[in-house]
Amino acid sequence: MVFSGINTAKCLRLFRHLRVPTIYTSTFNRIQSAYVVPAALFTWDFHQAELLNQYEGRALTLGSDARFESPGFSAKFGSYTLMDLETGKVSNEVAESTHMELEGQKRGLQRLEDAGLHARPL
Repeated sequence: MVFSGINTAKCLRLFRHLRVPTIYTSTFNRIQSAYVVPAALFTWDFHQAELLNQYEGRALTLGSDARFESPGFSAKFGSYTLMDLETGKVSNEVAESTHMELEGQKRGLQRLEDAGLHARPL
């Protein structure tokens, strides 16, 4: 259920209707919060650090774009993606701001600068 994107509550309800022994939604949520989310965050951070270490001392040719959960100015959440155009490697930054695109770009570039990397001017 975690990796398929299926609605957990609906899936567990289906199991109950089919009389398949299963856990409660609250139990699933506790397990996910205690194990799955921390493991995913650890793995993401590990791979990001590994990627930044590979680029140490190099100038990057960057392309970037923002994506929001809804079009227009009403979007509350979004992500900002930076990509090294020479290798296709990607770094994401999630923003929660009324100025998401600019904030995402600032955070993404700051993350690269903190790792000792810099963008090659075009």
